[in-house]
Amino acid sequence: MPAPDPVVFFGSKKPEAPKGPVDWRTHYHTNEQLFNVAPPSFLIADFLQRESITAIAAPVGQRKSIVALNVAHALCTKEPLFDHFAVAEDANISRVLYLCPEMGLTSFGNRVKKIGLGPYANKTFFFRTMNPVNPNDADSGEMQLDELMPEEVDNAVVIIDTAVRFIKGDENSSADMRVFAKSIFNLVKMKAAAIVVLFHSSKGAKDTGELTLENVMRGSGELGAFVTCCWGTRLQDPNDEYRSKSFLRNCKPRDFDTKPFEVKGYEPYTDFRLHFVPNIGNAFLVKKQGGNVADRDGMDAAAKAIIRANAHQTIDQLLKLLKEAQISRGESWVKKQRKIIRASVGF
Repeated sequence: MPAPDPVVFFGSKKPEAPKGPVDWRTHYHTNEQLFNVAPPSFLIADFLQRESITAIAAPVGQRKSIVALNVAHALCTKEPLFDHFAVAEDANISRVLYLCPEMGLTSFGNRVKKIGLGPYANKTFFFRTMNPVNPNDADSGEMQLDELMPEEVDNAVVIIDTAVRFIKGDENSSADMRVFAKSIFNLVKMKAAAIVVLFHSSKGAKDTGELTLENVMRGSGELGAFVTCCWGTRLQDPNDEYRSKSFLRNCKPRDFDTKPFEVKGYEPYTDFRLHFVPNIGNAFLVKKQGGNVADRDGMDAAAKAIIRANAHQTIDQLLKLLKEAQISRGESWVKKQRKIIRASVGF
């Protein structure tokens, strides 16, 4: 058998020998990784998952920052969130980092002190506002996510209030939102205990009778896609912003499904604590803030949701379910809606 032809190469270094084939199975997780993975766990039971990217979304002025501050209070004090959702005994986070370039130090600092986080400031609660942290450096009020250091983020809960202040580009652009998502995923890689991101809803979201992932998060669908969980929230009575109840619904349940609930408002100029309201049932009991005459009480969507979930029930049973949910609807209206819903699903 003749010898192979010589290989001619240029330069002083021979080319590397071709690498052998790579087993395609190395592209995937192993059985060992699968069976060693821990089950999903919570920092705050049934509200904030460990290692999650949790969204809190609402239109402007609907108390999402107050909700986020209550989350920070629960994590630092170990007191139950809204006096209801227990902080895990093994939470043991290193700190809460609250980034809020939408507010000034006077306003945000007042909230921090009144909610009871003053003793934890610069110990387990760290925050940034639009004001400079260094009086001699006017730019020290602004902070980008890529400035956060691994030792700063490690085992910390990072609260971003709001996303739009950290987005570079157009929030309606999928490409720009993928860049923002990458900056959030980088915090996960730095071993953040959890990330909480506040998002604005579109203006029309106030007029809907049901909170969904599509209507509580403004901008590209990429935003809703990358979060683990999304809490939509809205005031039930926008004319009494202090004492109004807030409605919260998990619009993207993953691994857990906490039922919708309300929290009581706070007294003006006292504190910013919110308190759980029990027994509102399973309906989407968010009240419309618009003036739709055909849906005067804003409960049509909630009533239809109950009928849809119980379309096999009799009219009397449906009326009873609606009454239990504190929704008043007539027999003829319920009959009509059940007929429409049954036809839509081929009942």
